[in-house]
Amino acid sequence: MIAAHEAILAEDLFATHLKRIELVRQCANESTETEFARKWLAVLRRCANWFSSMPLTPELHCEPGGAFRATIESTFYAMRLAGGQKFAADLTSDKRRRLEPQYNYAVFLAAACSLLDEPFRHFEMVRLSDRTRWNPAAHGSFGTWIGTGQFAVERRVAPLKNERMRTAMFAQTVITP
Repeated sequence: MIAAHEAILAEDLFATHLKRIELVRQCANESTETEFARKWLAVLRRCANWFSSMPLTPELHCEPGGAFRATIESTFYAMRLAGGQKFAADLTSDKRRRLEPQYNYAVFLAAACSLLDEPFRHFEMVRLSDRTRWNPAAHGSFGTWIGTGQFAVERRVAPLKNERMRTAMFAQTVITP
C-alpha cells in the first residue's frame, strides 16, 4: 500500500477528537482545568504531534490520523475499565483516596504510550520532498519531522518485531517534554 498524505497538524487532530478528549477529561476527574491541561492534555498533545496523520496498522485504524484516534480511544477505555476496579482493597479508604489519582494517571500514561511503535512496525513513512524515511529513534516525533509536508505511506513486507524497549524509548519523548 502506497498512499500520499499531507501532514495533519497536531491542533487539527486535537480539534477532530475533542468529544473523545472530553471523555478522557471526565475520567481524569481533575479538580481544575489547569491541572487537566498540565498533566493530561500535554501528553495527548505530544501524542498528536508524535503520530501526526499516520495510520496505526494496515488493519486497524488505517485512516489518516488513525494512530492518534486509537490512542485517544485506548486512554479512555483503559481509564474507564480501571475506574470500575476495586483498587487497593486491603488499604484504608483514606490511603486509597490518596493513591487512586496516581493509579488513574499511571493507567492513562500506559495506555497513551502503548501504541507509539505500531505505525513504525507496519509502515515506512517517506517524506516526498527528499525521499527520506522517518526513523523515530533518529528523528523523534513524526509531526515535528514532517512539518506540513507531504509523505507517502509504504507498507512493510513484514512488520518489524514487536519490541517493548523501543516503545519505552518512544514513551520517554511523550511523557517528558
